[in-house]
Amino acid sequence: IVGKLSSSIRLDDPNEQECLRSEDQFREELEWAYYLGVPSVFCMELTETNDNYAAILNEFIERKYTTPYWIPVDMQDASNSSLTHSWNRWSRFHSQLGLCPGVLPCLRLNSLDPSP
Repeated sequence: IVGKLSSSIRLDDPNEQECLRSEDQFREELEWAYYLGVPSVFCMELTETNDNYAAILNEFIERKYTTPYWIPVDMQDASNSSLTHSWNRWSRFHSQLGLCPGVLPCLRLNSLDPSP
């Protein structure tokens, strides 16, 4: 069993009202996952800026770290520059969390075709 946070949460949205709504929803869903005791939590995708996302997740983990948090990171064909871009975005986000060992990348192989 894995808890999955809503994909509609946009913590770093330029619209302040959306950001505030998302913060409340994010905190509520993290608390709910903690209360249920799920063994891990699948979080939202990273965006271009993730400062607020990292700050709120870090705040929660410092108070109630008990489970791994999985952050989706898209992997693409090695010739595609988005592989490096996605990994750099993950690396920056993870650094903002102080390289917390409980926050892990969940590699999504959405565009790779299996080799024969």
